[in-house]
Amino acid sequence: MGPLTKKLLRDLAKSWTQMASIIMVVALGIIMFSGPLLAQRDLRDSINNIYRRTDYEDFSAKVDSAPAESVSALASIGNVKAVEGRLSRESLATVKGKPITLRVITVPDSGRPGVNGLLVEDGGYLEPGDASACLAEHHLSSEFDLKPGEEVTLEKDGKSIPLTIAGTVVSPEYLRLVGGRAEYVADPTQFGVVFVPYSEAARIFDLEGRVNE
Repeated sequence: MGPLTKKLLRDLAKSWTQMASIIMVVALGIIMFSGPLLAQRDLRDSINNIYRRTDYEDFSAKVDSAPAESVSALASIGNVKAVEGRLSRESLATVKGKPITLRVITVPDSGRPGVNGLLVEDGGYLEPGDASACLAEHHLSSEFDLKPGEEVTLEKDGKSIPLTIAGTVVSPEYLRLVGGRAEYVADPTQFGVVFVPYSEAARIFDLEGRVNE
């Protein structure tokens, strides 16, 4: 062992507390840097997995009103893998006695959407012929502790329209609850989303045979 090495070891032995502090600070710095980085990567992988499982849209188009038959024309365009037409309308509503704005989004009367599918968290999916039924988006269910079999009530033209909850679902569009692109986050006590069979929503809003998304 050379003299410089012996001197280094003596200095380390004399200043072991300072060295330990330096090592601890460096280790904490590495943890603080790598922890959020790994968490962000895991979150991104989880979100991408949900997008794959639900066939999340590549893009969407909103219109005032269009014939439902126009969806078939869009589906015939080259390189279009899947297309879904639906209605999306907002309505005043009551959930467990509290007023709230609900966004009503349609799903096919039978089968599941080919774009922006839904993952059932609690209860079950809508069955063909389920009139006056809905699926509650999970932020709404969590905020009001909604269970399958409970009701939300739409208020339309002075009439109360009850919808029975069949299940709670996760939507790829509302992993973060927002009402529009200009918002960062919405208040779940003031805004929620439900999914309703197309024929039922079209009847409620008097839009039979029409789509707006």
